[in-house]
Amino acid sequence: MVSLMKIKVKEWLVLKAACESLTIGDIVEKTGLKPYTVTRILNRLRGRVAIWFQPNYRKMDLLPIAIITRFSRTNLPPFTTADRRLYGFSKERELELITAVPPERDVDLYLSLLSGEPKYVVYGYEYVFWRPSNARLTLHLETEGRVHPLLSKVYEVLSNHLREIPQRTPPKTETVDEIDLKILEEKQEYAFKKLREISRIVGISHQVLSYHFRRHVRKLWAGNRIGLFLDAKTVPFRVYIFEGRDAPALAKTLVELPYFHGAFIDKEKAYVVAQPSNNVREYLNMIIKELDVYMPFGELTMELKMKRKIPGYIRFFRKGKWVLPVEEYLKAERS
Repeated sequence: MVSLMKIKVKEWLVLKAACESLTIGDIVEKTGLKPYTVTRILNRLRGRVAIWFQPNYRKMDLLPIAIITRFSRTNLPPFTTADRRLYGFSKERELELITAVPPERDVDLYLSLLSGEPKYVVYGYEYVFWRPSNARLTLHLETEGRVHPLLSKVYEVLSNHLREIPQRTPPKTETVDEIDLKILEEKQEYAFKKLREISRIVGISHQVLSYHFRRHVRKLWAGNRIGLFLDAKTVPFRVYIFEGRDAPALAKTLVELPYFHGAFIDKEKAYVVAQPSNNVREYLNMIIKELDVYMPFGELTMELKMKRKIPGYIRFFRKGKWVLPVEEYLKAERS
């Protein structure tokens, strides 16, 4: 039996507010709890739950992509955020999942730097992630303090997403500079890291950081990611590639379930990473049969290695522009 995440009532209240809050003060206002209570709860949760500032990459002129390719031990190009070995599709040779956020204009260049021809690419024109504040398929049972999937409402939520008009217009690109990116790197480690602490780390005054956070960084904010991760030894991370007319709606629906962590939404394609229990997997297989969706790779299991890699933004940003340093990459490959 799967051991679901145990979250106390006040912890759940704070997490629901945290995903929509830029500061601890915002959480206090939303929950009505005392500031010291919120701070104590967040400190207690940090050992079990990841909370990080999630930028809207497209506002930064970056495009999230997920690539399925043959496993290779070569160095990966700049702007790569993760590489994971995958199992399940073929016993002959393992596959690899690579995720990256290259400049939108340089996506083809990024793909050309990979060691082999990609077998499949999903472009994250939309990037959706689990938000406990509005996840209609997530149920927190106060009596036992555990977070459960609410499968009885899946078809209702799916119907709503199927009626949505796809978002084709990219968001307005915001102006960023090196100071903004330094703040962003620290906030992606922990969403509520204080600017005074960041000031000590990066060597820039609190006053300057505060100005940049108010004027620039907060405009990039897509919400805070809440990483409610189960023990991967007992509940492995699964990767789903969906293709078909209903793929975007299905992915958006699934991400309202707990332990479905996030999805890249493409045109009639989607990439989802999750930790579903066996009964949720069975339910998913049943739903797919009723939709215009198929999985070209079936269900893939991810290797037991889930450390996040925050892009080294400053390294790839020069004179106000993103740079994909091809020469540096090729030199590293040759060495």
